[in-house]
Amino acid sequence: HFILSGLNYYCLPVYLRSGKKMRWCTVSEPEQRKCDRNVDALRSAILSCQDNKADLVTLDAGEVCFLHLPGGCILAVAVVRNSSTLDMHSLRGSRSCHSGAHWTAGWSLPLGHLLSRNLLAHTLTILSAVSAFFSASCVPGATTMAPSLCSLCQGQRSYIRQKKIHCEMSHIEPFYHNQGALRRLQSRAGDVAFVDHTALDSIDAFPSLSYFFLIPAYSFFSSTESEKDEFRLLFADGTHAPLGSFRKCNLGRGPGGGVVTRMNTRKIA
Repeated sequence: HFILSGLNYYCLPVYLRSGKKMRWCTVSEPEQRKCDRNVDALRSAILSCQDNKADLVTLDAGEVCFLHLPGGCILAVAVVRNSSTLDMHSLRGSRSCHSGAHWTAGWSLPLGHLLSRNLLAHTLTILSAVSAFFSASCVPGATTMAPSLCSLCQGQRSYIRQKKIHCEMSHIEPFYHNQGALRRLQSRAGDVAFVDHTALDSIDAFPSLSYFFLIPAYSFFSSTESEKDEFRLLFADGTHAPLGSFRKCNLGRGPGGGVVTRMNTRKIA
């Protein structure tokens, strides 16, 4: 019984107890190359499920947009270093770190918060408004949307498609996902990180970026109390709060990610 090899990001068949083999659809180019699948990123992955060419795909709630998935909610939080003088009213010109493009906690809820308080220009497209608001950003997955939103990302750049991993929606991009955004903040190359509250307990110091590539894709590490004390949450009223105050100090609530399949899929497990 196996699903993924987190260390090398191989995508493998999923064998259930019933003996049936499920087909797992990837959502990023590096994962697709590892799997040697002819699927073109997120849209094709969803279409493949709809067309009965794949059975399962892992998505963030922001990526499925209007699709409702039952389950627990996540809280979007804005994290800064303890020494930071930034607050929710003074983020203009700062350097932002996001878990991923269109992700609920790393993109949709924070931008909705800024828009509702007229901090982002309503006369511009959302991409132009965000690019103008922050001085630099890392928004994995935003390469085709607005290259300027990838200026803080550090994946390899290349004109060769197979070698280009800069700003990818994959853990091969060092600052992808919640942990990646927090590590970018931790490295002091970013000023504020927008992540979901479940990532706060995984704040941990890594020896180096090269060490990160030896860690399985979905590994989580518990941080010590002293490390947690190095960071604070931004309250909407302009104050700071400890990380443990995320239930009161957040930018909104939304459904978490989930595994998606077709509505007419029969019992498979």
